[in-house]
Amino acid sequence: GLAVFMAVPKFMRVIRKTMDAVALFAVVGITLLLGSLWLDHTRKTMLPATTGLFAVGRATYVWSEAAQLDSTAPQTGRSIQEIEHVH
Repeated sequence: GLAVFMAVPKFMRVIRKTMDAVALFAVVGITLLLGSLWLDHTRKTMLPATTGLFAVGRATYVWSEAAQLDSTAPQTGRSIQEIEHVH
């Protein structure tokens, strides 16, 4: 009877220490993740020069249709307009 009663607190201490270790590991992991994301955000990303036959770049197109009015525009009487960024 007494041996079983004494084993329960030891088992609970093991569970508590395991939970503490997991929580500490999670806090350290999240801190390292956020720190590395912040470091990467503050650095400028340098890409290598292209070497293939195809051009790489960006283009911005603005298409508008004067025949149709945009009912969702903040100003009345504006034509439908679409802006596309192509990479």
